[in-house]
Amino acid sequence: MKVAIARLGGLGTLVSQELSVTDLQQRFRTQSAQIAQLRRRVAALHAALLDPALPEAQKVLLQIRLAESKRALAQRLHARKGTISSGTTAQISLVIGTEKAIAPVAHHRGRLGRMLHSAVGFLALEGMILLYALIVISPLAVLAALVWAWRRRSVERLLAA
Repeated sequence: MKVAIARLGGLGTLVSQELSVTDLQQRFRTQSAQIAQLRRRVAALHAALLDPALPEAQKVLLQIRLAESKRALAQRLHARKGTISSGTTAQISLVIGTEKAIAPVAHHRGRLGRMLHSAVGFLALEGMILLYALIVISPLAVLAALVWAWRRRSVERLLAA
């Protein structure tokens, strides 16, 4: 980590620096100790269940404890895998800035460019209004066409009768 910071500092003058380090070694040790303890508990419960003189009620309780211990062991193993994968990857982000602010370059349009830009903007707005009107009116137009066709058919039936 220190080597990376020194190499980045060699690119120029560091104006500011923010460093965040998460120590995963202690978390890994704690998880490994919990896993070892759970493995010993599972082995002891297995050995206790093999006793033929054990009453059935005790066997059921031991089987429940064994299942809980196995579930807790699986969770700890999964958490330790996450800790290991977190430790194998590191992130370095670099923000490069200058001491002087860079002024944006103004884009100057000519008279024709401004006219074309305004015309295109106006046509785009008109197109959006037309599309909105079509979306709103099209269901009503379909309904009106269906009513007209139904009434026409009714009139033709009356004239044919």
